Amino acid sequence: MSTSPSAPGPSPTGFVALSEVRSRVEHDLVRAYFDELVASAVTGYDCDRCWRAYRRGSWSGLIIARASAALVERTERRDQLFLARATRHAHHAIDLDAAALITG
Repeated sequence: MSTSPSAPGPSPTGFVALSEVRSRVEHDLVRAYFDELVASAVTGYDCDRCWRAYRRGSWSGLIIARASAALVERTERRDQLFLARATRHAHHAIDLDAAALITG
């Protein structure tokens, strides 16, 4: 899971990104997540802001996949696993146009 300074807590980004059905369910999952935040008395945080935090959080999976691969002994199987994970996270960020949220 990832966190964001603008988010009230962990986001579902890391779990959803690796799913084969991500694009079909992510809006509903993020909306359900937001509804639970509201039910837990989180205020001052609207659904659009939650969606932007989810999109921005898509970068964390790619970063973690890359960092994790650098910290373990390389094997053919591990290389395949890390490549698959990094590829899914990259597609996730691209699909959500997460680059548009980078400010500098």
